[in-house]
Amino acid sequence: MIAGTIYGVALNDGDQRASLASTFVEPPYLDAPSNPVIYIKTRNCLRFGEAVVPVPPEMPRLTAAATIALLFAENPNVPVAAALAMDVFVPYESFYRPPTREHCRDGFLPIGSFARYDAVALRDSVISTAVDGKIVHRWSPSRLLRQPDDLLRDMSDFMTLANGDVLLIGIPGDSPLVSTGATVAVDHPCLPPLVAHFRPEAGA
Repeated sequence: MIAGTIYGVALNDGDQRASLASTFVEPPYLDAPSNPVIYIKTRNCLRFGEAVVPVPPEMPRLTAAATIALLFAENPNVPVAAALAMDVFVPYESFYRPPTREHCRDGFLPIGSFARYDAVALRDSVISTAVDGKIVHRWSPSRLLRQPDDLLRDMSDFMTLANGDVLLIGIPGDSPLVSTGATVAVDHPCLPPLVAHFRPEAGA
């Protein structure tokens, strides 16, 4: 049960980090981050089942980043289950300030059903994203700069994940953009599928 805080990890995609190497030596960064870059998805973001993602009229195209959510229980920093998740956000370019407005709108985190956590099986398989029945993106968690065990070890230097917390292990930097009206399906060979419908925000 998700009863705690939902954390995401930015810049954990090794391909994305490599593509940004020249950017990080320029102001305001001056260097690439040496620790995990953590952000929070607030609880209003959560949606389950065949989720409806409300699309604001001023944001007709959103990023739909397929990833894996780890659920924690009694033992700190020990995941007990995993599920497919779709980290939805408004596209942005700067990582210098926490992108709260872009990440934390209502319905911006559909999560599928949880299943047993198997670190090796999750790392070595492929997550696929289909928009209106056509596969538009595939990626493997093997691309991650920090695999879950490494990520949790490094995070434990400054925080503890406890009962009911959720961690999104990283998002691919080349995630697809999705328009209003689209249906997005995410699949993984070891986890229950996830479907989300991108619909106009009520009253828009």
